[in-house]
Amino acid sequence: MLLSMACAAFGQNDSASAKSAPLWYVGGFGGFLTTIERVDLTVPGFDECGTFRKNGAAIGAGGTVLVEFPITRWLSFQARPGFVSTAGRFREAIRGDHPVALLNGEIVPAEIDQQLDFTTVSLGLSALLRWAVTGGLRAQGGIALEHQIRATQEHKEIAISPADLLFGNNSRELGLTSGTIFKAPPLLLGLEAGLAYDLPISAHSTLSPEISAIYPLTSRATNGDWRTITFRVGAALRFGIGRPEVPVRHDTVDTARVPQASPPPLLATSITTDPASVTVRIDEYDSTEVLPLLNQVFFAEGSAALRDEYRQLTPLAANTFTRALLLGSALDVYYNFINLIGLRMRETPGATLTINGYRNSRESDPGLALRRAERVKSYFTDVWNIPSRRIVVAGGGLPPNPAKELSREGLEENARVEILSSDPNILGPHRRRHVQRIATPPAISFFPHTVAEAGVARWNLQIYNEDRGMWRTFGGIGSHPDSIFWNWRSDAGDLPDLPMRLRYKLSVTDNTGHDTATDARPIDVTYQAAHTSLEHRERDTIIESFSILLFNFDSPRVSPSDQELLRAIAAGVRHGANVRFVGYTDSLGGVEHNRALATQRAREAARIFQKLVPRDVSIVVDEHGGERERFPYATPEGRSHCRTVIIEVRTPDDGKGS
Repeated sequence: MLLSMACAAFGQNDSASAKSAPLWYVGGFGGFLTTIERVDLTVPGFDECGTFRKNGAAIGAGGTVLVEFPITRWLSFQARPGFVSTAGRFREAIRGDHPVALLNGEIVPAEIDQQLDFTTVSLGLSALLRWAVTGGLRAQGGIALEHQIRATQEHKEIAISPADLLFGNNSRELGLTSGTIFKAPPLLLGLEAGLAYDLPISAHSTLSPEISAIYPLTSRATNGDWRTITFRVGAALRFGIGRPEVPVRHDTVDTARVPQASPPPLLATSITTDPASVTVRIDEYDSTEVLPLLNQVFFAEGSAALRDEYRQLTPLAANTFTRALLLGSALDVYYNFINLIGLRMRETPGATLTINGYRNSRESDPGLALRRAERVKSYFTDVWNIPSRRIVVAGGGLPPNPAKELSREGLEENARVEILSSDPNILGPHRRRHVQRIATPPAISFFPHTVAEAGVARWNLQIYNEDRGMWRTFGGIGSHPDSIFWNWRSDAGDLPDLPMRLRYKLSVTDNTGHDTATDARPIDVTYQAAHTSLEHRERDTIIESFSILLFNFDSPRVSPSDQELLRAIAAGVRHGANVRFVGYTDSLGGVEHNRALATQRAREAARIFQKLVPRDVSIVVDEHGGERERFPYATPEGRSHCRTVIIEVRTPDDGKGS
C-alpha cells in the first residue's frame, strides 16, 4: 500500500527522470549490531528473587537480501528479508531480603547476583522508503518486522561474597532454570530509521555504508515487558536490473530483410531560469565602506609561525605602508590588519596592546599558545619598531567562547591569537571610499534538467561573451544539481563593468560518450557608471556600507563592541534614509539552520539599530543572506568573515552634502 501511494503521488511528475535509472535493484546487506534491552521480567517460579528490571545489552550480526524499486529520481522503496542472531545478558543483585550463607557453622551476610543469559535467532523484514538528501547521502525509514524462530535463556545465581562462598554444587555459579523461559509473540514490530551513503562502483551498482536504529513497538516476551532498541552498522551492495524500453518506430520497410541497429541511449537536456527573462542592470555608486577588523590571527595546528596568507612586510616596506594600500575585499584587508595595527600604534604613542595566545584541545604542547603570542609581538617590535613595553603577551588553553571541536574546522578556529588594545581606535573599523557596483536583480537561479538513459558522466554550464571570452563556468562529474545559484560575478569574482550581451549554454555528456547541449540563450547586461548617474539624475543616492563581524560561533547575539559600532553608525544616519540588514553565516551546520541563524543576526542588529535612529528611517531585514559563501569556507578567517551582518545605508542626496 505504501509503495502504490508513493507511485501515484510522484510517478507522473518524474517519469522522464526515471527513464535514466534501472527498473529495479537487487543485492544484499550485512552488518553488526548492538542493543539496549529494557526489561521488567520475573522468571516463572522465582517470584521472590527472579525479577530483572535493570537494562541489559546484546551484540549480534545479521544479513538480508534486498529488492529496491525507484519511484522518482530522489525516492525509492526497498524491502529487506533476512535473519539476525544476538546474544546478551541481564545481571543484577537478587531482590528481596538480603541473602545469608552458612560458613564454618556461622550464618554470615552474603552477596549473590542473579544472571539471565539469552540467545535469539530471528527472521526479519524491513520495508523502507529511501530518499536523496544531497549527493550520495540517503535517508531511509520505515517499519521492521521480526519473527523469533529460536530462543534460549539460562537463569543462574552467582556468588559474589564472601570469597569462599560455594553453592551446593561446590561452585560459585548455580544454574536455576534454562530453555525458552520467556516466549515471544508471533510477530515483533518496530520503527526503523537510518542514513546511508551510496558509493558508485559501476554505472548502475553501488556500495552503501549505513547506520540505522530500530525502536520497538511491541514486547519481546508475552509473559513480561522486554523491549529491544537496536543500533546497526553495515553495508549494502546493490545491482541495477532491467532497463526502460524505448519505443521503436516501424516504417513500411521489410525489417526482416534490413539489419536493425540498436538505438543509442536516450540523452536530452534543457534548462530554465528564475526569473524567466535573464536581464541584469549594473549600477555604479560612489560609496563609503566601513570594514571591521577581526582581532584574531589563526595558526596552523601545532605551529607558532605566521601563515603566508598574512601580508608580512620588511622594516623598510613598513615605512612606506599607507591606508591606500588596503585594497580588495574585506578578507584582503584582514590579511593586512597586522600592518594597519602597526601603523595605528606608531601614530598613537600612548596606546598599548595585549596579545593572548590560545591552542585547541588536540594541541598538547602547553607552551605553544605563548609562543604564538610572542611571534605576533615580535612582528610589531621588529618590523614596526613598537617598543616592547607597550605590548603584554599571555598564553592559555582554549579561547573564550571557543568553537565546537567536533570537526576539523572547530579545531582550526581555536588555534589562534587575539589582540586587544587600550585605545579602541587601534582595532576600530577601516573606512574607505570606493565605487560600488550593485546588480538588479541581485542573483539568478538556473534549473537544469537531463534525461540520460546511460547516466550522466559530466556536465558544464558556460556563460560567455562572444567578444571577451568565458565569463563564468559551472561543471562537475556525474549528475548536475537540481538548481545552480549565480550572483552575476565572473570566475574572477567581478561584476560586469560595461554593457555586454552574455550567453549561457548547458552541455551534458553521458557514460557512453554521447553529448548534447541546449541552444545558447542571451543575458542582457545594462550598465550605468557613477558619472553617468550623476549627470542624468536630479537626485542621486549616497550609499554607505558597514559590517558587524564579532558574532560567536552559532550565536545571533550582537557583541558589546558591535553594539557600540551600531551606535556610531546610527549617529550618522539622516532623516529619510533606507537601511537594509543582511545576515550571513559560515558553512558549519545545515542549510535551514544557517538560513534561520543569518536572519536572527540581521533581525537582532536591526532591533538595536531601530531604537537609535529617527522614526522616518526605513529599516528592512533581507532574509536572502543565509549560508551563501561570501568568503572561502576552507579557512578559519574566511568562515569568521562570513559570520556577519552587512548594513547598507542609502540616503537621498539633496545636493547639500552629508
